[in-house]
Amino acid sequence: HWGPLSIKCAFHGKEFYHAGSKTVAVDDSSFLIFNEGKVYSSYIKSESKVDSFTINFNPAFVQEVVQGLQQSDIEVSSDVKKELRFVERLYPHNHSLTPLLLKLQQMSLSLYANKNRIAELFYEVLERLILSQKEIEQEVSAMTPIRHSTKQELYQRLHNAKDYIDSCFADDL
Repeated sequence: HWGPLSIKCAFHGKEFYHAGSKTVAVDDSSFLIFNEGKVYSSYIKSESKVDSFTINFNPAFVQEVVQGLQQSDIEVSSDVKKELRFVERLYPHNHSLTPLLLKLQQMSLSLYANKNRIAELFYEVLERLILSQKEIEQEVSAMTPIRHSTKQELYQRLHNAKDYIDSCFADDL
């Protein structure tokens, strides 16, 4: 698949995503972010029902949210001001985003009845994702290599290894 900026979730089991040489498992403890243009495949290998849930963000909608944040008094990451690119990794479910993701999943079962509220929740989810990048920027800045691009690359690689371990902890690594 090729996709837009998206959040990948799986509930009651695991869904595996393969992109490039990286394979990760999304489950009840985490969600995955893919940036626009990511090429990937996914599969579910389970005896029981697994609920796969993906939120795709239209590029025009993403731009609207970014511009709204830039015009507000809310401080956003300097990287977001340049170009909206997230670190593509597993993110642990948290008290900020998870309730919104679960609400969206529930409301998607009655899509037309909840259309306006779903649009509001999409905006809120993306806004919170963007704001969470400030924390990641601080984690990257705390790393010791000198060049910022080196710090970002090391951060991505460390999370690739962590995601692999988290996804395959039961297997012989």
